[in-house]
Amino acid sequence: MRKHLDKNKNMYKIVRLRKGAFFYMELRGNIKDFPLPDIIQLIGAGNKTGMLSVMFKKNKAALYFDKGNIVHASMLSVKGIDAVTKMFQIAEGRFHFYADVKPEKKTFNVNPTALLMQAMSTYDEKRKAAGHFDKSGKSSQTRKKVIFELKQEMIKIIRDLYGNKAKKIEQLINKCDNSELELMGSCDKIEKYIYVFLDSQNYKTVSDKLRHLIEETH
Repeated sequence: MRKHLDKNKNMYKIVRLRKGAFFYMELRGNIKDFPLPDIIQLIGAGNKTGMLSVMFKKNKAALYFDKGNIVHASMLSVKGIDAVTKMFQIAEGRFHFYADVKPEKKTFNVNPTALLMQAMSTYDEKRKAAGHFDKSGKSSQTRKKVIFELKQEMIKIIRDLYGNKAKKIEQLINKCDNSELELMGSCDKIEKYIYVFLDSQNYKTVSDKLRHLIEETH
């Protein structure tokens, strides 16, 4: 069986091949058409294990996944999380995901969303240090205002659902600094608190809604 999925004039293609009782996925394309963060999220959401290779200007970058989590990255002589940050600077290049390819070593083990937020935050900080604004064109003061408003939106969601029972969650959100990365990290704690003390049925739905809100803001 072979199945092709094309989006916006062949931006990417997923091919499913059957060999005996085994299925495996092939993902390839150009990052100028299909942004690297979207590719990473897709692989992570599928809990895939393998290597994402990006060829650019006769050079190669690689990102390794283990059951959806990112465990290693390399770009030229740079290794680890710093390599992920540098990969975001690639404007055009061919990518190819090779299933079940494992790295020689694991330098970290993180959720794709958390790593993307960290890498983007590091990239923005380097741009600011060089005298640039962030990718949205906002100054640092404007960015603080955006984070403040984001916190208020998160708190409103929690209040609408749980009222005064959610005071601990409000305190947790307000303690976060002015970065999406720390707010994203707080979602795991919020999810556990809701499960234990407030709502053992819908805790995952609520925490995912908060994560989605943070992702939209960046």
